[in-house]
Amino acid sequence: VYMSVYGPMIFVTNQWGGGDRVAGILARRLAEKMRKGMTLSAAMKASGMDFDPQEIAIVEAAEEWGRLPRGLRHLSDFQRAQRD
Repeated sequence: VYMSVYGPMIFVTNQWGGGDRVAGILARRLAEKMRKGMTLSAAMKASGMDFDPQEIAIVEAAEEWGRLPRGLRHLSDFQRAQRD
C-alpha cells in the first residue's frame, strides 16, 4: 500500500516544494493508519488538514467503484489543475 500511495503523492506534494520528502512523510502517516484497517480515504480524513475535502472525495469515489489506481491518477490531475 505504501508504494502505491507514494508515487502519486510525489506530484501532489511538489506544489509545496520538497515533494519527495513531504510525500514520504504523508505516505508513512497514511500507511500507519491503513495497517490498522482504515481505508485510504478514512486515513486521509484522520490526517487532519493534510488533505482537502475534494481530494478525499476523489479517493472515496475511487474506493467505492473499486478503481483506486485510476482515482489516484485523477487526484494527481486535480492537483495539477489547481496548480495551473
